[in-house]
This record gives sequence, C-alpha cells and structure tokens, in this order.
Amino acid sequence: MKLSKCIRILMVLALAISSTSVIGKGSNPHPRPFWGNFEGVATFAINGACDYIGTPFQTVTESGGQMTHMGRATLSTSHCATNEGAFAVDGLAYFTAANGDQVIAAYTAATVVPPPPLIVQSIDLVIVGGTGRFENASGSLQGMVYIEFLPAEQEWPLKFIFAGWILY
Repeated sequence: MKLSKCIRILMVLALAISSTSVIGKGSNPHPRPFWGNFEGVATFAINGACDYIGTPFQTVTESGGQMTHMGRATLSTSHCATNEGAFAVDGLAYFTAANGDQVIAAYTAATVVPPPPLIVQSIDLVIVGGTGRFENASGSLQGMVYIEFLPAEQEWPLKFIFAGWILY
C-alpha cells in the first residue's frame, strides 16, 4: 500500500515539474492577437542584392512604433521590387523589442494605389521565427503600407499598419 502511494506521489511530482518547466519557458499553445503601427523612412540601396531579377536597387526601411507583446519596437525591412504588377519579393521583416527580442517574418507586398502622390501597398507576412522569447514563433499578419512618393529625395516617409496573430 505504501509503495503504490509513494509511486503516485512521485508521478504527480514528475508531472508538476515537467508542466512548470514548459510554462516557465513562455510556451503558449494558443494564437494571440498581434498588431501595431510604425512610422519611418524607405531608402533604396544599390548593393547587388536584387541583380537576379534585374533591379539595380534594394528597398530598405527603418521605422519605430508599437507592437503588441513587444511594446515600443523597431521594424526593419528589405526587399527587391519587380515592375511586373509592382510586387515586393523576397522581403524580410525584423520586429525588434526594446530588450532585443525579435520576430522575423517573410513578406510579399502588392501596390494597390500607384503614385503620385502616395504609394499604397497591401502586405502579407508569415512569421518564420524569432529570437529570445519569440524563438520558434509562427503566425500571420496582414497590413497596409503608405509611402510618400518623393522621386527627387533619398528618403521617402512611410507608415505601416499590421494586424494578425502570433504563436510563441
């Protein structure tokens, strides 16, 4: 009788310890709302990264804003653009929290309103991982990008708005 009681206690303890270690790592098996907005600038780097599609420059953005589960954050993106349908291809987005944790997403964007005076794009992002508490993150975001068309300038002001979900 004492042996079976002892085995039960040990099993309960083992289950409790394994459950707290999973919970302690920040695991949450449920998708969470993930949304935010950013303001910044787009620049156009001539670095050879887009030569494979015949584009001489790569579009690079840097912006700051707010994102749920991150608070104050920065967003960096880079992609090659095609003239066919005005699509952004091979894009990567890095959402970085103040503590350095990142959410990484691959994206494509399509122009829905051509310039001038404003370029409006719809953007679809697939979360492909991250760092820190967002390691192995997954999810999906949809958004809009509003870019001020200034062909004579080096930097073009822009705004991002995103909404979707994240699992981490």
